[in-house]
Amino acid sequence: MKRYSGPIRDENGIKLNHTKLKRIAVVAITVSASSLVSFNILTSGFIVSLSVLVMGIFIYCYRDLPGQYIAWIAAICSPLFREVVLAIRAGTVLGTIQLVLPDVFFFLAYGAVYVLFCRYIVRGEYSLNFYFCIAFFCDWLGNISEVLTRSIVQGQLLLTSEVLLLLAFIAFLRTALVQFVIVAVEYYTKFLISQERDEMFKKLLNQASVFESEVRLMEKNVEEIEAVMKKAYDLHKMSGETDISRETRLKLLDIAKSTHEIKGDYLNVISTLKDVYINELKDEKMLLSEVLSLEKQNLLAQARTKCYTVIVNVKVKTDYDLHSPFKLMSVARNLMTNSLEAMKKKNGTIHVTVDEEKKSPGVCRMTFTDNGCGIEKENLEFILMEGFSTKFDQETGNIQRGLGLNVVKDIIENEYGGSMEIESVPEKGTTITLKIPANQLGEKAE
Repeated sequence: MKRYSGPIRDENGIKLNHTKLKRIAVVAITVSASSLVSFNILTSGFIVSLSVLVMGIFIYCYRDLPGQYIAWIAAICSPLFREVVLAIRAGTVLGTIQLVLPDVFFFLAYGAVYVLFCRYIVRGEYSLNFYFCIAFFCDWLGNISEVLTRSIVQGQLLLTSEVLLLLAFIAFLRTALVQFVIVAVEYYTKFLISQERDEMFKKLLNQASVFESEVRLMEKNVEEIEAVMKKAYDLHKMSGETDISRETRLKLLDIAKSTHEIKGDYLNVISTLKDVYINELKDEKMLLSEVLSLEKQNLLAQARTKCYTVIVNVKVKTDYDLHSPFKLMSVARNLMTNSLEAMKKKNGTIHVTVDEEKKSPGVCRMTFTDNGCGIEKENLEFILMEGFSTKFDQETGNIQRGLGLNVVKDIIENEYGGSMEIESVPEKGTTITLKIPANQLGEKAE
């Protein structure tokens, strides 16, 4: 026998999926429990209960459940739960039914008034301010309905002009509390969403800056590929004047063609990365302190994967609202990664400081200092040469080539019009100082 897995429908044709069923259960339990928080006024049994406030909040927040549906749930669960509690306390059932039964008419009237408002006045979605009016009249007329029901049960008229004003005041006060809670919940929700979006956006910017770094490397490779292609083609042309066989000449031509195709593939990838990731985000702004904080977190995550124990101190005395954070993110990432890789003992400290140059106002001074292995004197004069790397693995023969200090220097000098200085002492550490005109970075942040 197959189990029915489609949506459950109630008698009103409302589709009840698992999410809605959970919400119905939450409404039933919460409204029932909150009905115990109450106090008596006017006459015995007439209470001002927290359950009405809770129900009003659910009606506004659970838009996928009709408001009258929530009111009907409350009409069943809240009085029933209250009846059970009162019967246990009093030791009798019949005596407490008269106290609880009018509550049912309050919730039924509340739901009926809500339906009338939505069907004949609102006719669609409503704002929070308009919901205040709806909830007020639902509460007030529901209270009037309950008082009239109690008047019939007790055999005396309890509804007077003074009572009407009192009920209106209670409805206004309770609705104001509903409004306050909803505003607080919405504000907090928006705050959390904003924080989450901000974190996701920063990660996206960080990823885009990684792509830009890779694009720089690919653009450099394209130039090298083009040089190889040119050499192969030149050899092909020259081979006609020598005794080189036709087969060799064809191979040279084939090398030139294959290299040209590889160059085309590189250019397509570069174009895609620029169009999809880089160009769409290049105009976004970030604070310099945010860039460095983001790169600090990335570096610490990288250190954890390598089982390094690293302390990273970032101190920004003068902050800037960067015009385009991509290039500076690439610079900071590569300099901090270099510092991490220089720690042969797998532990150390990296200091990053940002301040305004004292001798040259209007110039931003950034220093990246580590206590790693340092750079040998014989390598200092070659460290900024293109293609030079000290990260050579003797076991595998692989050379790690990241963005490279020469490209970092090129970005600082040609993109920002600044300068880069390197000071290093073997076995003690390295300090790299960047000096960039502040107007090239962005506006100074307060």
